[in-house]
Amino acid sequence: MASNNAISNSNAMNVASGANLDIGGTTQTIGTLSGSGNINLGSGSGALTVSQRTFSGYSGIIGGTGSFTKSGPGVLRLNAGNTYSGSTTIAGGEIIIGISDALPTTSAISFTGASTRLLMLEQNISQAFTSLTSSSGLSGISIFGYGTNSFNLNQSVSSNFYGGLLGTFNFVKNGIGTITMHGTRSARETLNEGGINSGI
Repeated sequence: MASNNAISNSNAMNVASGANLDIGGTTQTIGTLSGSGNINLGSGSGALTVSQRTFSGYSGIIGGTGSFTKSGPGVLRLNAGNTYSGSTTIAGGEIIIGISDALPTTSAISFTGASTRLLMLEQNISQAFTSLTSSSGLSGISIFGYGTNSFNLNQSVSSNFYGGLLGTFNFVKNGIGTITMHGTRSARETLNEGGINSGI
């Protein structure tokens, strides 16, 4: 695509199997995302926002060097291992991790909207990230998982997370950075390196 916002942000986008949506380093916003074809963010500052208002599953791979944002009150389930190298922002609604490391393991994740959640609803699923942050003053932010799930934070810098760690999953902290938790925590915690501080 040659220009930003070439796709209407109200459009439901089904990327069919075998198809490839290339946004070529531009900034695009789409409505509901589904299908199993791939999306290429391109090189440089490519950015894709899914302003989802309903539920859908996406089984393709989002790649490239750009960033990904989930906005809107809907739920997006990711069923494949995405490879984009930019940041991940949850600005609205929920993302369900449908397979281990459905979000890139090298990505920094940021919660910027109230009542936003990252869910691991299947057993034996894990997800790794390099940074975890959230905006202060927002209610209802959480990460949820069951006992056989794990969330592995490989963080080398310090950050604040104002959401909850809910359920019985294992929150594993690696890396020299310190994360300060300001929300409710019922998950198990494993500290291998760095620090976990309580901000409550």
